[in-house]
Amino acid sequence: VKEVNLTKQIDKEVEILVLGEPKLNYSEKKLKILNDYIDRGGNLIIAADRNRQDVMNPLVERFGVEFMNGQVVEYNKGYLQGLVTAEFTPLGKKIAYQFERFAK
Repeated sequence: VKEVNLTKQIDKEVEILVLGEPKLNYSEKKLKILNDYIDRGGNLIIAADRNRQDVMNPLVERFGVEFMNGQVVEYNKGYLQGLVTAEFTPLGKKIAYQFERFAK
């Protein structure tokens, strides 16, 4: 585990970058650093809280996705509604071979 500062290019040794609930908009320079990392094959895990669409969407729009208003909830007897169970679709398993074992 290594802390990364977006004031300079991300080291090539960083294989997975975790963006944990950014609260402020990324500057153009920081977006370029993140996009350079992605362009060279870097992996991201993005964790965002509600109402952070304006911060996260400029980063994820290149993937054809967006953060929307609201929160996903699911009724599961005996569990909080924030616990959401999900399954991969047949199309979803085509995203990466690792997902094949989870698809029905």
